[in-house]
Amino acid sequence: MTNQRFVFAWLVVPTLAAAGATLEAAGTTHSFAAAIATTALVVSFYFFDRKSSSAVATGTALPNPLGETRPADLKSDTAMIDPGSANEGTWEAPGTISDEVVVMNARATEAQIDSVISRLIELGMDVHRSSGVTSTVLRVVGALKIDPDLIRILDGVYEVLQIAEPYKLASRTFKPEDTVVTVGDVRIGGDEVIVMAGPSSAETEEQVHATAAAVKRAGAKILRGGAFKPRSSPYSFQGLGEEGLRMLRSAADAQNLKLISEVMDISQIELIVRYCDIFEVGARNMQNYTLLRELGHASKPVLLKRGISATIEEWLLSAESILAGGNNDVILCERGVRTFETATRNTFDISAIPVVKKLSHLPVVADPSHGAGRRDMVAQLARAAVAVGADGLIIEVHNDPDHALSDGARSMHPSQFDRLMAELRIIAPAIGRSICLDAVARRGWVR
Repeated sequence: MTNQRFVFAWLVVPTLAAAGATLEAAGTTHSFAAAIATTALVVSFYFFDRKSSSAVATGTALPNPLGETRPADLKSDTAMIDPGSANEGTWEAPGTISDEVVVMNARATEAQIDSVISRLIELGMDVHRSSGVTSTVLRVVGALKIDPDLIRILDGVYEVLQIAEPYKLASRTFKPEDTVVTVGDVRIGGDEVIVMAGPSSAETEEQVHATAAAVKRAGAKILRGGAFKPRSSPYSFQGLGEEGLRMLRSAADAQNLKLISEVMDISQIELIVRYCDIFEVGARNMQNYTLLRELGHASKPVLLKRGISATIEEWLLSAESILAGGNNDVILCERGVRTFETATRNTFDISAIPVVKKLSHLPVVADPSHGAGRRDMVAQLARAAVAVGADGLIIEVHNDPDHALSDGARSMHPSQFDRLMAELRIIAPAIGRSICLDAVARRGWVR
């Protein structure tokens, strides 16, 4: 019956398509001709895809009405393990892969966990382990779709769950506990709201050191600053490169601050890693998967900004590219998205913070400087971000923003930053968080 329908498709589809073209040439209304052509396409997809998918999935030859055969060009990367046998499988339609989480019993021993991992590897699976406070979770990915009951019966296994989200390692299903990224004595994602602050770009020794001293005095834990600037205009200041990194590292060390700076290309990783404690991936590179995969092998944390027009799912899938490479220290950063609104540079998506916190275990920081593009709005957005649960802030501060070589309009004066930090010390405890407890400098507050 299947062969008859397949032959029917080969004979009827071209006839319907030709009829549509003839009617249109003869002056028949375009909509009627298009309807016939569309019917042809629907029929072709229904019959041909059913048959070809089955043939491709099994790796068999594809028949045609002339009685000839040709080898299948593709082989599905998906298989189904027969529940009755762990060593036999049948190919299924492409797109069905094993994406499951094995939750180990809270009292499972290391020997039991290792035994389960070994069994999963024997079945052809890739296994990613996540050890939480109360239990260990194994994320299982592979071309063979395993029967969960084969795993449930193993010693130490509590449950086997299916991950519904397209992002797996970034999902809370895989890791229910919050991830805390540790950089020396700084913990991003813990109870304390971590503030990263500094100039948009390094310009001079004096400017970098003065700004670093100001943000340290106000309570920042991490110095932010750019040495490579992805500017929209090729005529704008592009950054000082390695000289800028040297300035930033010197200022950070002088103030006992950690350092974060943007990486734009794979070729820059080796250089930046010598100076910085955290890589920053800007909005323009959120879907630069070659760069993300390489950072997945890096030994330092990565702050991943949301793309200019990216959905939350796309953002999390980009984080997945880093996590899949083995780098578990990923920090997400909401920095606003492009909308039809022109009153601000971007539209700061404050709702994205609690949404992502619910979907993912990764820490989320907010960038109110990019979110508004105006220094007179940065404080309001920063306060709102902390109130809705952001784990940190990254803010542009300049000792003389009116004469900055880049992004002066959105850079705060040190006195404005002082006041903001004082205000955040009132907000954070109200939601069960803390922020730098050092005394804040209150001199020269301005709005």
